[in-house]
Amino acid sequence: MTQTAVVVDGSDRGLERLPYHGWELLVLGGFSVLGDFASLLVWLANPILVVAWILYLRDRQRAALISAVTALGLTLCFVGLKSILGAGPEGVNVADFEMRTIFSYAIGYWLWVASAAVMLAGIVVGNIASYSAVE
Repeated sequence: MTQTAVVVDGSDRGLERLPYHGWELLVLGGFSVLGDFASLLVWLANPILVVAWILYLRDRQRAALISAVTALGLTLCFVGLKSILGAGPEGVNVADFEMRTIFSYAIGYWLWVASAAVMLAGIVVGNIASYSAVE
């Protein structure tokens, strides 16, 4: 959450590149309804990942597996986005939000993908271990 997730165009602020951290994208993702539907859909990977954790802890293996695959797929779909919703040149003012072009993906984004991948791997390994114990 503290790492830079993406780097966007900041030319309207006098910056060539403007880094966005993971926590900023988590907060701004909720405002994606003001931007485009694809951004909102990708942001839903976060609550779906939480649902996968809860289902796994409640021993609902099949549902947890489906949730984890969905979350991983949505995190990977973020690469397909050309722009994200961000604060305008006047700062953080909801009325001033605009779409900002994504230039690159940083370590924070890849850690987000890795968290979904590790969750999926844990569920798969847990399922294999539980099926092996039954036989």
